[in-house]
Amino acid sequence: MRTALSMSEAASTSPRDQIDRSEIDRARLYTCIHIGRMTARVRTRAQVLLKLGESWSLAGVCRAFGVCRNTAVRVRTRFTEGGLDAVLSERRQTRHRLQPRPGWARALDPAHAGRQSHRARLCRVHLARDHPNAFEKNELKPWRHRQWCIPEVSSEFVAAMEDVLALYALPYEACYPTICLDEKPVVLHADVRPSLPPAPGQVECRDYEYERHGTANLFVLVEPLAGWRHVSVTEHRTKRDYAHVLRYLIEERYPDAECICVVQDNLNTHTAGALYETFSPQ
Repeated sequence: MRTALSMSEAASTSPRDQIDRSEIDRARLYTCIHIGRMTARVRTRAQVLLKLGESWSLAGVCRAFGVCRNTAVRVRTRFTEGGLDAVLSERRQTRHRLQPRPGWARALDPAHAGRQSHRARLCRVHLARDHPNAFEKNELKPWRHRQWCIPEVSSEFVAAMEDVLALYALPYEACYPTICLDEKPVVLHADVRPSLPPAPGQVECRDYEYERHGTANLFVLVEPLAGWRHVSVTEHRTKRDYAHVLRYLIEERYPDAECICVVQDNLNTHTAGALYETFSPQ
């Protein structure tokens, strides 16, 4: 966590800690910190160098950015020996040149995971047999999982399933359309700050904060064989809303149809009584 520093504490630096401000490309540092794409480690080094160039002390820089004294000293050494490119590079600096970072060794090698557990070893054997690519390098993702739903297949379920499958097997006829109907609740969000539009080579940037503006409901009508769909946005999902969707389907979309087959779930609002509750008996 960064802490507030007094001007005297930030500026109390010894002569040997000072960096020549004229040699620092401040415009490039500002660009790298606020716009450039870099790792957090490089961005921190750029911020440390910027404050050292403003005559901040090592102690003040360490408190402001949460780094140790050795890190601030290494940033100063990188700049004095290799310039700004050495500070903004991810390579490890030696006495005369920059070398690739060695990196940390893997804490868990996927090729040797689970060796100490007999059960884990058996799981690996079965996975390797059924899924040869399951333990390839960087492909082991233990946080991922799959789930499924196995319903209780009763006689009522089988009867309804055969009825729907038989309906889907019928050829397309304009006078006898088959419509699938479903609902979906949605949460309405508004931006707190305006988004930055996408630019060449960059995606759109949005602020993570948002404002909740309530919820809404989507009625979706789909006719698969005709390649047609319609979405109605409603404030609620009541019987009256459902009845108005059916009225649109019958009177506006298919006024000349002989019979409209609607495939829907068993929601408590999907009843014939919703029509009588909303419209006159005629």
